[in-house]
Amino acid sequence: KLEGNVAYTTTSGSAEIQSATGSGSYRANNSGEFRVGYTEVTGDLSFFNKNGAVYLTLPVDLEFEFEATTKNGVVSTFFDGLMKTDGRTIYAAVGSDPMATIRVETKNGDIEVTQ
Repeated sequence: KLEGNVAYTTTSGSAEIQSATGSGSYRANNSGEFRVGYTEVTGDLSFFNKNGAVYLTLPVDLEFEFEATTKNGVVSTFFDGLMKTDGRTIYAAVGSDPMATIRVETKNGDIEVTQ
């Protein structure tokens, strides 16, 4: 279990976190993938992955603002019907009172958000 405000950076390599609470920033500067599951989000989350996918699992009751950008990849979420696209960036507001902002960016990789 991972708790608190995370600041994770790697040059190469994957990270798998199954039970996180808190907020954080995750960055992969070269390659690898992120598989991160949050059971409670208490602040903003950001993910950057140059060459790899980001798989993010969020709590069912979380209300948040979402922004995703990918150059060569596909974005799939459980809230596809709420998304608006502006070029390569996708925006959404999930819930009526968002308490966190979630930003995800990949250059070459898919983005998947589930509950």
